[in-house]
Amino acid sequence: MKIKVQHNQTLFDIALQYLGSTAYAMQIAILNDMSLTDDLSVNDEIEIPEIEITGRQQKVVKYYSSNPLKIPATAAPKL
Repeated sequence: MKIKVQHNQTLFDIALQYLGSTAYAMQIAILNDMSLTDDLSVNDEIEIPEIEITGRQQKVVKYYSSNPLKIPATAAPKL
């Protein structure tokens, strides 16, 4: 699945939002030929790996999908 990056999101935020855990950030980085510390821009397209999510991770994904105004976005503002 491809997604578009939202304002101030990092790969860790995206992993949490779509896969339920920041532990998947490295897999997203590898799939997209990126570094974990790469700066992302609004509307960049990122490929999300197909991973079976269960248990607590499903609850996290459900929370973010049902609350679109509460996306995780923890990147520091650029000065």
